Amino acid sequence: MGRYINPGNDYFADNSKRVPFVDKTELILELNQLVGPGGNGRVCISRPRRFGKTMAANMLSAYYCATCDSRDLFQNLKIAQTPGWDKWLNKCNVLKIDLGGFCGYTEGSCDAIERMNREVVADMMDEYPQAGIIEGMFVDEAIVKVYKFTNKPFVVIIDEYDSLVRVDAPQKTSRQYLDLLNRLFKNDAMAKVVQLAYFTGILPVVRDWFESKLNNFKQYTMLSPKNLGRFIGFTKDEVKQVCDESGIDYDTCLDWYDGYKLNDEVDVASPYSVAEAARDKVFESHWSATGTYEKLKKYIEMDFDGLRGDAIRLVKGEHINVKVKDFSNVPSDVHSKDDVFTYLIHLGYLAYNNQTRLAYVPNREVMGEWESAIENNPKFTPIIDFMESSRRVLEATIARDAKTVADALDYSHEILTSNISYNNEQSLQTAIILAYYYAREEYTIVAEMPAGRGVADLAFIPKVPSPARPAIIVELKWNQSTEVALAQVCAKRYANALANYKGNIIRAAITYNPKSKEHSCEFDEQVI
Repeated sequence: MGRYINPGNDYFADNSKRVPFVDKTELILELNQLVGPGGNGRVCISRPRRFGKTMAANMLSAYYCATCDSRDLFQNLKIAQTPGWDKWLNKCNVLKIDLGGFCGYTEGSCDAIERMNREVVADMMDEYPQAGIIEGMFVDEAIVKVYKFTNKPFVVIIDEYDSLVRVDAPQKTSRQYLDLLNRLFKNDAMAKVVQLAYFTGILPVVRDWFESKLNNFKQYTMLSPKNLGRFIGFTKDEVKQVCDESGIDYDTCLDWYDGYKLNDEVDVASPYSVAEAARDKVFESHWSATGTYEKLKKYIEMDFDGLRGDAIRLVKGEHINVKVKDFSNVPSDVHSKDDVFTYLIHLGYLAYNNQTRLAYVPNREVMGEWESAIENNPKFTPIIDFMESSRRVLEATIARDAKTVADALDYSHEILTSNISYNNEQSLQTAIILAYYYAREEYTIVAEMPAGRGVADLAFIPKVPSPARPAIIVELKWNQSTEVALAQVCAKRYANALANYKGNIIRAAITYNPKSKEHSCEFDEQVI
């Protein structure tokens, strides 16, 4: 077995023995439908870092590689439940390249393609000395030699295929790469030789760069995963499986790592983070700051089209509309707020539902990254002050400190809204949700919750009920007294909305006077 040519199944064999292991082998069934000499087997799947790109590449190598026997590895997995699953099992030459491994040796990765070509060709010469490969050949020429010698088609797997784009490689290096792609995948004569090409990386095919060379590739992205969405991350059923096997709490795991709702049918979690939590039995962030995100911070600071205002809304938990079609998929080519947010979607810092066309911060882990990114930035000092203020509002509510809560709502209402929309009931509810932002860490906040004989304006349901974190029911009133609002909470039995909850409930009446632009609060407490 070679390093690049037919690397075998050792990596997948090791991965499949580790706990937890989530079976994604049905992806191979989807790809098997594309294998053939007609040139249809061209696939590019992009997804964020730590979303299992390399794991999938190792799985494909183990399945297709002709120089090993992987039947025992796959026969008890999901793929083997489908008749004909072994049609291409160990019947192809596999060329597996991690392009990212060739970047960074020199500044700007100026020799990345030359180094890759040299090492891969040398590896094929070592593995097939009788095939007629000679030093100085290009990779595509060496592939043809091996194909003729073995009479087996090729599966080409390129991991981190977009590395040169992300490191902003010199034009000469980029041109060498594009020429190689053109010879491998746009040449009709090569379609019989390379019957499946599988690319994976963070960015989709770059417009005006890759597009003419890779326009025959089927693309699956965080913006449009199509029928392969369930293979991009861990589905809820898979998260439940991991949690049951490892003994960690399922709901907490979803709160930390889930939330990438790719469309109305597919909702996935970060595979690496779920697996690490299962192994360590600790829920914490498994992301680390990256140079890529540091670059994006400067665009946030530029405040394209009011971007910082939308950043506040995202941190508050809102969903925002993002126009994703104009981004060229080049990190250095960011010219608008939509470009920044689209790039963040590809990086995994935002989730995007392609049916609602809304983007949002997916989970607690990623929210921590957003908070860290702005923590020491003076341009975001108001946000930091707001977070601390929000924590005090929650504590004041639990302590039934009406004046502190009212003062905080005055401030929240003022910074959130313009003079035009200030005296507006929707603005009042939004201001209150903003003021209670910190509560999202420990509460599920539900607006317009059916309750008793009516609808509770806001319900705060504790994720872990305790005397220090009681449930909270809020009634909002416009230009009325707090006594009227509190009476309504009691009369309409809003506490019945929490039928499965046992413990203390704080009933809060919050009113707003549009003339004085002041808020008033009154609280009482109930035990159920």
